[in-house]
Amino acid sequence: AQEKNREILNQLTVQANDSQEIRGEILALRTQAELNLGQIKEGTIKFQQALELSPKSHTANWALARKAFELGDDVSAERHLTMLLDSFPNDSGAQFIRAQLYEKRGSIKAARLQYSKILRTHPQNIEARLRRAALLLADEEFNRAQEDINWLLEREPTLLPAKILQAQWLWSAQQYDLAEQQLKEILSVEPNQLSALELLGRVAMAKDNHQQATQHFKHYLELEPNNLEISMLYANVQLLLGCSSCAVSTLTQVQSSNHGNTDLMTLLGLAYIESGEQKKGLHLLEKASFLQPYDENAKIRNTIQSIYSGQIEQALEQARYSAAADSLQSGYITVLSLLTAGYSDDAVVEAERLFARYPSEPFAANLLGLVKLYQGDVDAASERFNHALSMQADYLPALLNLAEVKRQQRDFDEAERLYRKASKKVPLDKQLLLTQARFYLYSGNNSKALQTAQQAWELNPQDLAAGFMTMRVHLTMGDPSA
Repeated sequence: AQEKNREILNQLTVQANDSQEIRGEILALRTQAELNLGQIKEGTIKFQQALELSPKSHTANWALARKAFELGDDVSAERHLTMLLDSFPNDSGAQFIRAQLYEKRGSIKAARLQYSKILRTHPQNIEARLRRAALLLADEEFNRAQEDINWLLEREPTLLPAKILQAQWLWSAQQYDLAEQQLKEILSVEPNQLSALELLGRVAMAKDNHQQATQHFKHYLELEPNNLEISMLYANVQLLLGCSSCAVSTLTQVQSSNHGNTDLMTLLGLAYIESGEQKKGLHLLEKASFLQPYDENAKIRNTIQSIYSGQIEQALEQARYSAAADSLQSGYITVLSLLTAGYSDDAVVEAERLFARYPSEPFAANLLGLVKLYQGDVDAASERFNHALSMQADYLPALLNLAEVKRQQRDFDEAERLYRKASKKVPLDKQLLLTQARFYLYSGNNSKALQTAQQAWELNPQDLAAGFMTMRVHLTMGDPSA
């Protein structure tokens, strides 16, 4: 390639009788050759000079279109592509960039048509076929997507992007075990492949294996810490596992770079409410509602705000008829908000409705148990917590709630066993440590209570709850000066 570029420079010299168009094309070709050889670092000005001489120059328009696309200047990119495709309508490179511009604007069907146009004249173009297959999957045209994926894998069985698309197709077709197998094979070769990690996390979520999902999303965020979409998926799973403080921590890490994102505000607001910081949570929900009063999360925000302002009938109507209320998490937040606001009877009705909808989901069983415990029906609560643990033996919220039941029944040995089992899952969770400290205090083990409360306080010396718990233990131990 280097030798070819040197030949171009040697052969392309302007002759006295050359037309203006030829002079422009020669300047563009020489500039591209100089760039390829590293003789110049930047060719934009020379390419623009070439276009002044020859407005239809293929080389100059192509170079400037690519440069504009890379810099995000879509208007300039489109202008140069139009000039190029007017003269060279079957140029696959220009068609490919135009298709990517369509994708960027969200014009998925236009992008698909552009990739199809490329494939009519260049059927062997792998990049165009990969992109078309991905867009067909996004449009849920699974049969047509499968045709493209099969074509790619028949020609290149080890082509990684095609294997990921195949796994995505399997996931879309709810063939989760096969998708998981395919993705694990990919990660055994490329352990840090981001698309595979994301999809494996989604597969784990679909299989209700939330613990495994956290591992994949955590791995992804170690490689790309500020990815908003994955951070929100990770936080969602953390909430499902009952670790609301973990979800708050995950989301606050991406908050500074995504200040105006109302989806992030909504999820972080819900996490704050679940972790007991209602004031912070409601403030974020109000802010999100002000910025986006009619987005897809508006109804759940309105539901929670109605609960805390005492408009319970309106809140329940919003919850029942909102599409968002069909999700476990939004149902949980509705029930939790009703409990916190003191409407336990309404909370029971909502929890039973959610459990009837998701009978095989430990999350829903645990929630119903929590409401029963709140009402003082310890036996019914214990039954639901055990039911949740029969579906998922290490389900953290049910472990903690059953431990509380055992504490109330004064079965301190069993309660402590459950707390220890829970702390193996999240050894440094502030909420868990404070719950354990409270348990030790009630059971008369003051030294253990003090040790656990101080451990929680050391995690965050500014934390009021941990500070007050430590003071409370000191007072119980008869040490007011400490």
